[in-house]
Amino acid sequence: MKKQSLLIYSLFIAIVLLFVGTANSPLFPYNVWDDANCFFTVGKSMFGGKVLYRDIFEQKGIYLYFIYGLGSLFSKTSFIGPFLLEIVAMTVFLYYTGKVMSYYVRSRSVVLALPLVLTLLLTSACFERGGSAEEFCLPFFMIWLCHAVEIFDNKGTGAHSVKFFADGLLLSFVFWIKFNVALIFIGGYLVYFIYYFTRKEGEKAFTCAFLAFSGFMAGSLPCLAYFAIHGAFADLWFGYFHTNLFLYQEGMKGWERFVYLLGWTARYIKGNTLMSVLAALGVFGFAGRHRKTMGFGCVFLFVMMCFFWFACVVKPTVIGTYYTLPNVLFAVFGVIELAEVFQGKGIVRIRRWGIATVGVALCAFYVYHGSNVKYLLNIPKEQLAPYEFAQIIKREKNPRVLNYGCLDMGVYTLAETEPVTKYFCKLNLRNYERQDKEMRRLIDERKVDFIVTLNNSPAADTSFKGYQRIAFRQQYLTGAGCYHLYKRSGL
Repeated sequence: MKKQSLLIYSLFIAIVLLFVGTANSPLFPYNVWDDANCFFTVGKSMFGGKVLYRDIFEQKGIYLYFIYGLGSLFSKTSFIGPFLLEIVAMTVFLYYTGKVMSYYVRSRSVVLALPLVLTLLLTSACFERGGSAEEFCLPFFMIWLCHAVEIFDNKGTGAHSVKFFADGLLLSFVFWIKFNVALIFIGGYLVYFIYYFTRKEGEKAFTCAFLAFSGFMAGSLPCLAYFAIHGAFADLWFGYFHTNLFLYQEGMKGWERFVYLLGWTARYIKGNTLMSVLAALGVFGFAGRHRKTMGFGCVFLFVMMCFFWFACVVKPTVIGTYYTLPNVLFAVFGVIELAEVFQGKGIVRIRRWGIATVGVALCAFYVYHGSNVKYLLNIPKEQLAPYEFAQIIKREKNPRVLNYGCLDMGVYTLAETEPVTKYFCKLNLRNYERQDKEMRRLIDERKVDFIVTLNNSPAADTSFKGYQRIAFRQQYLTGAGCYHLYKRSGL
């Protein structure tokens, strides 16, 4: 398939399937996922002049907030901007997925298989509601995988200095979105080293390392310059590195941790069965079939990538389902394996673009009915608790709002307000009392006009002295719970 055709087709798939499969889409009333709302609030705050980690606190990387900040330039009160950037990200991901597929299967098979990959992603539990850090890392991973395939499939002759430098650049983007996910890259680089040393090309191995490091530093310079200009390196260390490394401790040790991981693995496979099967097929079936043509390097590459992907998940914290989203990278090779088996057997002997349209339409139908966000279509926007609360808050002039005791439910965005404190919501940090004390101080001193909170009880919280509850709604958004709105007495 020609590059231009593949790019247009990838864009077409991304637009159609994301429109019905992500809560960022205008088809849905609002993206109620609290993580996405956290990212959006921080991105807007950064673009409004606040310094990340110093003036606004969340523990992901600066490039993720830059993405959401860019999205806020389209609209500060909806997710249309992140939705458009999601389309760009998935277009790039599909384009390079198609390039990898084209090395092994015919164009007709690529046309059939490509929409299936995004369908698999959007209907898996690990996709959540759209807009995760892992999702925006996928295009960088797939470009890197495409380079790896070109190098190993051509016995090393596909290696060029530009690719190694570009791979380092890709690593920097992922590192400054969510650094533990970048371990997948480290696994790949170890394979490169082993590959070149077994070929007695040690000089090329060190050249690869130098160029990759140069690319990584080039991609990191804007981040480092940002924190240097604001004199915020200490905030960077604490907010991004210290917080993620030390403040997520769950307290589980030994067998307790092992049992937890077994239970989590079972739940993951149950919620992402097809992706898990295809990922296993991709790692073992595909690598086995191509062990002669691609050699030791590619087989070992996938084994190492699996190891480091698992290392991204197995850390001392409660594991989020979305952490496992990169598993789709391995599932891509499972899809290629199936396409290789079935091509030429009549099932793909059809007119290419006619079946492309029908195939994408069928995939869109399946995504619409099988996605994680379909339930939102049954809730009118006016009946969403965050939207209802925002309309009440907006009646006051310059309201000061605090999202207390839970992750960002979206009220800052819907009410068009900025956080009044760097601790704008309750993050999932188990050893960090500073955020709780600061929020409590603002309430005790009546420094905020409205408090929004979420718990499991419809009963009012009597500890908010000087505030009265004016609205509440029991509703399933990101989970079952009761949303409450409190207003400062006398306001």
